[in-house]
Amino acid sequence: MVLAESEQLTAKKQHEDDFAYLLARSYLRLWQPEDPIPEQGSYWLIGAATWSQYDMKLLDALTKAMATRLLAERIDVFSYDDQEAGNYFLAHYTDGKPLYNTPIMAHWVDGKLIKVEQAGLALRYVVDHFDLPRSIMEHQS
Repeated sequence: MVLAESEQLTAKKQHEDDFAYLLARSYLRLWQPEDPIPEQGSYWLIGAATWSQYDMKLLDALTKAMATRLLAERIDVFSYDDQEAGNYFLAHYTDGKPLYNTPIMAHWVDGKLIKVEQAGLALRYVVDHFDLPRSIMEHQS
């Protein structure tokens, strides 16, 4: 049992390291809880499950949109499985509302929080705002 738990922790750590590595080479930024919310412009914070192909497809589509359309918006991302980041997000940006399903997102404009959503509502909001392919939402009911 201990060996299985150790292997799971090792695999999870590798997954998180891969996530950070890939984000560093994209138009998205890896968010840390101490990062300030920009006071100007449109700012997005997205929590994605690194093990979810649907969440990863969303991040891929956002990266492509940022690269091809030269969007003047900042998008930061964190792993939903990162307990410190997830707990900070829940404590500071959700008014105590629990968020159980990914992706989770918050959107600020000029430093003012205007939207927090999860799961299908978050996905729809992001897809609509960035005019992403609707096929990304096919897994949502």
